[in-house]
Amino acid sequence: QQSMERGGFVGAIIYVWKSHLPMGRFFDAGAPATILGLAVGRLGCLINGDAWGAPTGGNWGLVYTNPAARLPASLLNVPTQPFPIYELILDVGIFFVLSWLRDTGRIKANGAVTLLTFLSYSVVRFFLTYFRQERIIFMGLQQAQLIAVICAATMVPALVFIFVHARLRGERPTEVATAPIADQAAGTD
Repeated sequence: QQSMERGGFVGAIIYVWKSHLPMGRFFDAGAPATILGLAVGRLGCLINGDAWGAPTGGNWGLVYTNPAARLPASLLNVPTQPFPIYELILDVGIFFVLSWLRDTGRIKANGAVTLLTFLSYSVVRFFLTYFRQERIIFMGLQQAQLIAVICAATMVPALVFIFVHARLRGERPTEVATAPIADQAAGTD
């Protein structure tokens, strides 16, 4: 299954490259959907308990009672931060904002929506990881936070470069169809 997905992705990139289509626009088309996929994935985490939050220290929180849940046994029947729910809500919010920015043409630079997707998810994961219970790795940060910092530190200069490059080239946003789909299908404007 995974090799077929990778093959399809590689095939799509080869097609875009050979057709001389803008690679950034290709990635921008699907970038918001990636975040939506992460949100759906958090539903699975919520069900099986594999992305648990830290104990709340109170009577509120998400409580796993099934011994087959994938969190540590010490957290069974303990109210924990509903980390999967927090991330699901924020991921859906990112999806709608990025889709709106892309679909309204507010972002003119090809590839910028993709980089904003990585950057926004990195910011979300950095802050949400404070609600998790993971081992501190370096400078008081957990592994997900370190990865988020590295990703954000890479995305910000890349975004600046793309925006400056687009400005210098005078790139225009992708045209957005304004006619309703039914009118387009009927061939009317």
